[in-house]
Amino acid sequence: RILGLGLEEDQQVEADVFLLTEDEPELLAGGPGVNVQRSEPATDFLLDDLRSDVGMEWVPEDMWLSYLTVDAPAGELDFDLAASTTPDTAPSLVDAGVTPPEAVSLSPAGDDGGLAVWPVLAGFGAGLVALVLVIRRSRPGTPVPI
Repeated sequence: RILGLGLEEDQQVEADVFLLTEDEPELLAGGPGVNVQRSEPATDFLLDDLRSDVGMEWVPEDMWLSYLTVDAPAGELDFDLAASTTPDTAPSLVDAGVTPPEAVSLSPAGDDGGLAVWPVLAGFGAGLVALVLVIRRSRPGTPVPI
């Protein structure tokens, strides 16, 4: 959903999303036009390339790479990506921006109505965007090997 912010509902969103995690994540991603293309250990070449960028020395020796593509009208992107790398813990529907009908409640006056979740969602989305930009800027004009 964050990729479609500010776009008209019929504007096409085309994006490559790269997610690096310590372990293989369970992803809550789907819907029309959102597809997991790869889910595998990141190559040494990719991790070495990331570490070669200024300020990226922190990249670990081993990571898991998930690569998703998005190709859908902005109006059809109605939730965000949620991930979990904790065994036996599913990705959170709330973190993805999905509120199950039984969880909807009317908040009494003065209650924040669950608005405290938005900073987490915004931070996660900003982190994903930053990762995509770092990978794309690491070698301008050449595809990033994965």
